[in-house]
Amino acid sequence: MKMKIILGLIIIFGGFGQAFGQFFSTPKLPKLVEKEIYEKTLKNYTSWQKNLANPDFYKKLVWEGKGFKKTFSELTEFEKDQLFLVQGFTLERELVYLTVAWENEVMWLKSGRIPEIPENAAAVEEIEGFQKQLLTLQKKTATEFEKLVDTLFKKHEDKIAIEERNFIKRKIIKFHDRLQLVERNDS
Repeated sequence: MKMKIILGLIIIFGGFGQAFGQFFSTPKLPKLVEKEIYEKTLKNYTSWQKNLANPDFYKKLVWEGKGFKKTFSELTEFEKDQLFLVQGFTLERELVYLTVAWENEVMWLKSGRIPEIPENAAAVEEIEGFQKQLLTLQKKTATEFEKLVDTLFKKHEDKIAIEERNFIKRKIIKFHDRLQLVERNDS
């Protein structure tokens, strides 16, 4: 019997739905921050994306679950690859949350309904520039994550049932297509 991918992946799929659902929720008054915070945020997420499947990036990581606690070096190759998948799902979900938050900030600023704007808060034009950079990062993440999933599924096809691989891949593609993150050749 083939081993199932950790339950966390399925739970994270729920996060995909929640993340997408945020586009349709009622916006809340944002906490406006300075330009440097946006820059730092983009830098951190870009680093995470670049190192998604880089073992050196996780050397200090301790992975805990029900009844176990392991350092990254103690993980099997299969467990490390599962971690990379979980990290990919988490990164994608957080990028969507960030997109929604920044859209919310721009909307509130443009509406003129913010009672007091901090003196050092980023301007609308600056936030819109960061939004463009964030969209570029999302698209790159989506494209590279699909390739990573294909690579890891091929590497572990003896451990993951074909039905499960197909289910997960379809969910990822559907999520990316809903957000128009990956260009597909329809030929």
